[in-house]
Amino acid sequence: EPEEVAAQLGADHLTYLMSTMVGLREVGGAVSGFYGYEGPAGTRAYASLTNLAAQVKQGEADQAAMWAASEAAGIFFHLPSSQVEKTIKGYMALEQNRTENPMALLVGPPKESR
Repeated sequence: EPEEVAAQLGADHLTYLMSTMVGLREVGGAVSGFYGYEGPAGTRAYASLTNLAAQVKQGEADQAAMWAASEAAGIFFHLPSSQVEKTIKGYMALEQNRTENPMALLVGPPKESR
């Protein structure tokens, strides 16, 4: 379809332009639809932005989008979003009787019930 070709061409050109700028090139793959890149060693910001871009592109305000936005906000605004996520998921596991361990509030639910 001509519309799909035009959209892909636009995304490819935008990715190419972003590849010339430090910082933007790391998230440029998300524009083209390449996900999973976690950036240079030691940086979670690029993986977080790529994940958030994938969720925004999906167009649904679901739980995965909320966690992606929370993670990105935590990284960029230095908030304890990872601990908040663990506590919420641990509380949900306790409420749904997937665990009886009260430490789930601090460390999150057990791996088999995530």
